[in-house]
Amino acid sequence: MKTMIFFYLLIYSLPSFAQSLINVVFVDDNGITDNVKKAKYFIAIKSFGDSVFERLEYNLTGPRRRSIKYNSSNMQVRQGEYLEYGENGYIHLKGQYTNNKKTGDWYIYNDTMKAILKTIYENDILIRSINIDTTEKKTTDSLKKGEREAVFKGKKGAYKKFLTANLRYPETAQAIGAKGMVMVQFIINTEGSPGQAQVRKSVEFSLDQEALRIISIMPKWDPAMQDGKYVNAYRIQPVTFSPPE
Repeated sequence: MKTMIFFYLLIYSLPSFAQSLINVVFVDDNGITDNVKKAKYFIAIKSFGDSVFERLEYNLTGPRRRSIKYNSSNMQVRQGEYLEYGENGYIHLKGQYTNNKKTGDWYIYNDTMKAILKTIYENDILIRSINIDTTEKKTTDSLKKGEREAVFKGKKGAYKKFLTANLRYPETAQAIGAKGMVMVQFIINTEGSPGQAQVRKSVEFSLDQEALRIISIMPKWDPAMQDGKYVNAYRIQPVTFSPPE
């Protein structure tokens, strides 16, 4: 019953998630199906202009399985970020494709989202593998003169106030009882604009989309500085969803 409710709410609410969401199909053991009751997972297609398309694979009423980017709507040439997720919703594998070939640094993560293996590819050829010591403790130096972290503009508590005022609990999630914490990584660029949001921990499709939406409407920050110059800064934002009381 929950699957059917999820199906109707998902299809009905497509425009409310984002204008870039262009299609949703359900998949069973034999491929695409119209029988939602037999579906094992579903695929959502998002468009970011004419040259970037993203295929999102989600468990029914559960976390994301994979995210693949392509350079055209025919979805034949992988181009850009590739992500795989574990059963707990955390990223398990992360890398990049260029013209359908693995390129650059690829990472494998454990169940707590810590990198344990780095592999380097060039034109789909494995060049090197590096084991990463996840038990090593990292220390961070205190900020020096001419350095600062990115800061959300406004008075103390403005960031929390922004999140509280704008976060919504999607109808789809309410109908199926989905809840939990989505973790989104994003970059604050040298102009203070947040962008390049990525789901680091997935819970459920509508909750993930809402967490990404929050980042997309976020106002500018005061950008980070290093050696007296503005630099990009990474942030990870946990977004917790719970049913309204």
